[in-house]
Amino acid sequence: MIFEDKVRNSTEPRNHTESSYEFLDRSARAEFQRVRNLLNGWIELFPSSERDEMISRICSNDERHFNSATFEMLLFALFTNLDCHIEVHPQLPNNKASRPDFLVTFPDDSKIYVEAVLASEFNAQEIAARHRTDALLQALDGLETPEFFIGFSSNGHPDHPPSGKKLRHEIVKWLADLDPDSVSGEIAKGENPPQMVWEADGWTVQISAFPKSPERHGTNVRSVGAISTGVRSASTWQSVRDAVRNKGTKYGELELPLLVAVNVEAISIERIDEMQALFGQETFVIDKNNLESEPRMQRLPNGAWVGPRGLRNKRVSGVWIFENALPWNLASRRTIVYHHPKPRHPLPMQLREFDHALAEYHRVNWKSGRSIRELLQLPNNWPER
Repeated sequence: MIFEDKVRNSTEPRNHTESSYEFLDRSARAEFQRVRNLLNGWIELFPSSERDEMISRICSNDERHFNSATFEMLLFALFTNLDCHIEVHPQLPNNKASRPDFLVTFPDDSKIYVEAVLASEFNAQEIAARHRTDALLQALDGLETPEFFIGFSSNGHPDHPPSGKKLRHEIVKWLADLDPDSVSGEIAKGENPPQMVWEADGWTVQISAFPKSPERHGTNVRSVGAISTGVRSASTWQSVRDAVRNKGTKYGELELPLLVAVNVEAISIERIDEMQALFGQETFVIDKNNLESEPRMQRLPNGAWVGPRGLRNKRVSGVWIFENALPWNLASRRTIVYHHPKPRHPLPMQLREFDHALAEYHRVNWKSGRSIRELLQLPNNWPER
């Protein structure tokens, strides 16, 4: 069991430095009890020899471990609901030391190997920097600001841990000189809220002051009411491509289809990202002899499945893309199975039950199918009732 059956009293929202496991384990809200029940039910599906390792990853307070373990559990639950038999970490006939996550046998005895992987738009350095920002935000949330909410805005993240104590002191001093009634009047006239700028180690933060309504004066609520960390250029498609490439070469030649399931850790992943990841980056070419003609779109040979010599990575029979699927958002997550145009071993037909894409006659056709919410029999507004 992942979560103990115990009395929980906290209804506070998740704080900035709290892990998913820590929050789920303390929250007394009914919707998160349902999430705990779901995860406890999923772990019981696993062979007893595999449960301890899975539970340790979930409870480690490492967000990457939590996300990867719960994603593997999601896949296990989906294939279980398709009446499949699942072997965990099967030994490969080619005696490779590496083992895929699952060997899945469908009711008609067709088999596939399944490998689960996370693809993040942030690299390791950016993730570490975000954690430093989260620690600062957590320090600010403890501020006593009886008459104001504060807005936090920055461009990027700090390279070194900033001093939350210094920033807290500066904010309290600044807010003491502001009159909430005067600020409210200025905002009502269309003026921007007052703002202070704080710099540390080459990192710039803007703090804005938003007056609380009179009935909220002195209330014990979060200080930080708005957060922005700027705009960055995301490389979501590249992270998906690299994940598929890496898994496609990990196990050598296989006697069965290999399905790489990718959970994309991004706000959203668009069809253009999926296509670029698998078939190559979009570029637009202008005819130099006819500069007034419409640009022509073509793909660079830099996709997981298309290279300079044409189709490649044929041992990856399919890629199942999940849009940041987490235990508490499964009702709204989009998924799609892309089938390789010319795989060594084609995927079983059962995988066409889901939304899927087939490359035929030099074009990709998208087909609708079952959602993971339907297969898991979750309500539309999961985890709410």
